[in-house]
Amino acid sequence: MLILAFETSAKAASAALLEDGKLLAESYQNTGLTHSQTLMVMAENLLHQCGKTVTDVNAVAVAAGPGSFTGVRIGVAAAKGFAWGREVPCYGVSTLEAMALSLGAYQGYVCPVMDARRSQVYHALFYVNHGSLERITDDRAIALEQLKQELPHVFQPAPEKAEKAAPAAQQPAPKAPAAPRPAVKPVVTAPKKKSLLERIGSFFRR
Repeated sequence: MLILAFETSAKAASAALLEDGKLLAESYQNTGLTHSQTLMVMAENLLHQCGKTVTDVNAVAVAAGPGSFTGVRIGVAAAKGFAWGREVPCYGVSTLEAMALSLGAYQGYVCPVMDARRSQVYHALFYVNHGSLERITDDRAIALEQLKQELPHVFQPAPEKAEKAAPAAQQPAPKAPAAPRPAVKPVVTAPKKKSLLERIGSFFRR
């Protein structure tokens, strides 16, 4: 399966191609241009450099935030337009969850953070275990000072280490319960009116 992925939730924009779980190529741009100017150009170049065409793409993935409101709208519109034109699935991915998954073989608690302005941040808490991910909290916006106060009460030793360190007469503290990871749901919708999505989709039907 060939997946085309977009990330526009922050100041920089990026696109990537993955085939059967393997990263074929990726492009990153932080030039100050708007994502609407750079995103589809990067996607077109990636496909060309990898010897692929739009007809080879089996699915589209896009960072669904949290992050820049305008940036997320541009990325989602491009992804849905591409998916609608090609009649392939389109999936939204939490930006914070993708950040946590990028740690690979790391084991422990991870708190990815993004600037939300006005002394606030977007954040979520995860437990990463050599490539697997357990969500502890939902994505949310929070005051930076509040996050500073909360984190010391949330972080605990890794479950294996906590069990070894506990005295024999005591039971190890239970690991914080994990909320179930949200199921990935297609977000493809066919617009009824001629819109930006329809125009983008018509372009990729060539």
